[in-house]
Amino acid sequence: MRIDKRAWVQRASWGGAVVLGMAATVGLLSSPNIEELMAVRHELPVASIGAPDRLGERPAGSPEEPGPGGVAPARTTLLGLSIVATVTDPDDARAAVADDEGLWVATGGGLLRVPFAAPDEARWWTTADRLPDHRLTAIEVVPGGLALGTEGGAVLMVDVTDGAPAVVEYAHVADARISDLLLADDALYAATWGEGIWMSDGTADALSFREVGPRTGMRSRQVTSLAWSDGELLAGTAGAGLWVRGADGRSKRFVVKGGLAGDFIFDLVTGDRGIDIVTPTGLSRYTRGVLRTWSSADGSLRSRGMPRALATDGTLAIAGSRIGPRGDAELPPLPAPPDGLGPWNGVPAPEVRWILVADGRRWAGTDRGIVVSDGDAWRWVVHEGPGSNDVTTVAVRDGSLLVGTFDRGAWRDGAALPLGNAEVNDSWIDSDGVGWIATSGGLARVDPDGGPVRTFGRLHGLDNDHVGAVRGSSEGLWVGTTAGVQRFDGGGFGEALGGPDQQRVGHVYALAVGTGEQVLAGTLEGLWQVRPSGATGYRYETGEVPDSWINGVTLSVDGRLWAGTYDHGLGVREPDGTWRWLTEGDGVSCGWVNPGAMAALPDGTVLVGTMGGGLLRVGPAGEIERWTMADGLAGDDVTGVSVDGHVVWIGTRSGLTRLRVEVDDGAAS
Repeated sequence: MRIDKRAWVQRASWGGAVVLGMAATVGLLSSPNIEELMAVRHELPVASIGAPDRLGERPAGSPEEPGPGGVAPARTTLLGLSIVATVTDPDDARAAVADDEGLWVATGGGLLRVPFAAPDEARWWTTADRLPDHRLTAIEVVPGGLALGTEGGAVLMVDVTDGAPAVVEYAHVADARISDLLLADDALYAATWGEGIWMSDGTADALSFREVGPRTGMRSRQVTSLAWSDGELLAGTAGAGLWVRGADGRSKRFVVKGGLAGDFIFDLVTGDRGIDIVTPTGLSRYTRGVLRTWSSADGSLRSRGMPRALATDGTLAIAGSRIGPRGDAELPPLPAPPDGLGPWNGVPAPEVRWILVADGRRWAGTDRGIVVSDGDAWRWVVHEGPGSNDVTTVAVRDGSLLVGTFDRGAWRDGAALPLGNAEVNDSWIDSDGVGWIATSGGLARVDPDGGPVRTFGRLHGLDNDHVGAVRGSSEGLWVGTTAGVQRFDGGGFGEALGGPDQQRVGHVYALAVGTGEQVLAGTLEGLWQVRPSGATGYRYETGEVPDSWINGVTLSVDGRLWAGTYDHGLGVREPDGTWRWLTEGDGVSCGWVNPGAMAALPDGTVLVGTMGGGLLRVGPAGEIERWTMADGLAGDDVTGVSVDGHVVWIGTRSGLTRLRVEVDDGAAS
């Protein structure tokens, strides 16, 4: 397979920085058996979210409605759960290489294959296909396959000779994401975002890496990109300039004062005349220890704007989603992304991360899809998915799926919703099919017929526009904000419900509803059972819950009240009013419960989404079942859980997973 070399630049929204990387030409190392490490218990197809399945109205043996809290109905038949699909968005294109037939793209939603003959018919592979991690950040070609870098600091060696990736080796490199991979001089180099550069020489029986620097002479170990030239290893950094290690092992550093265009390096591009260096303030070229620099400040770089990516044919991308020939003063903008989102929704324009010339065309990767041009015009190549893999909440009812994301707004049944604020904290679908979305800029209403989205805020009586939670009941819609809990009647908001002496219950992270006008609110200062007449608090200080920071709350059908805490596991209130705790010391694999990520099943068990520990299913007696990426779950940081009859949707910070609910006939009722 003949490979063309290319690079990428990634905007790291999770850290507020820019993570950068670059891909080049590669080779496959030794292959021990890691089948046990990669074992997946469930067969998982790649799926579309265009029309989510719903396998039934309600599991057999389940009650008509969840228990109201306080009355313990008879225990129902135990239900089985199995993962049936993992759904990701492969358009977060972070790095790419090309062979004779298509592109291999490392994305935030898995390994994407884009055939040149039919770019719109691409397919991708995720944890459902035995990848131990599909949050890919770097890619390099190796004989017979690929090397993939991940957000978790691992390198995967993947065999693609049969057209589908099969992981043959896995190595954890460092506790930092892999920002670039480079095969040079019979060694595989891995750049990391925070832990420097590592190398595997391939002579050992197993893939293993050792650190090679930079140990001295560097202010930053956040490496953005790698290149090789005349026996020298070059590394671009985030603010510390260019590091060069010679064949003799000695290193030197180039910075702005020495003629470099900028100390923050987006990319290193290997060309016929040397290594081109892309920085926010201009371009430099490194050739045998000599720098030449072009910048817009002195007029030597005519293209106006901040350079972001460069191709070997001179195609240049600058900030603001503009791309064109290097040397043109005004580069034309890319066409608007087909999802329709823009700055008016709080979603920034997509920035080009890498540009690659292959199959007689130019290809460029962004965080919202790939663009391709065989002339002057560019067109988008995008694929079905949730719109962003960084999911914060999921709600499903009667097969309609509503997905909220960290900073890309919300999507209903595969279509983007034009919200006024792109930060989504919670979601709910009521019995009429109306979707309610809690954002950092108000409460949004989405009608099932696809009508215009309406947003409610302070002008309508909401005490604070930062909405953290929303849940409905027969008594109305309950809205939790930084300022408290209010009931919404369709036109306006009632008075905030209060605690003792009508002190407001504020900083709401989760809501659940009980009987009548009873609302359960998880807050920064405890769990509150709120009624119009007042509220009862349960706090660590008074001995009920293991931590007063409550992120999740739900009622199980057997009358138990469950509270998930920020970092100390679960508190359980029994029907008789007594409390007990389930913490990491009691077998809870992760005590960090994500906001709103709890839901009850009709058999008395509770699903709990944790911050890095996967999905937990906890029984009344404390029995625990766990799913992680090793089982095909989209991610271990589980942010949303929603039950719809025989279907459960799980939201994570790296995609969605669908579970099937089945009656376990062999279990005692």
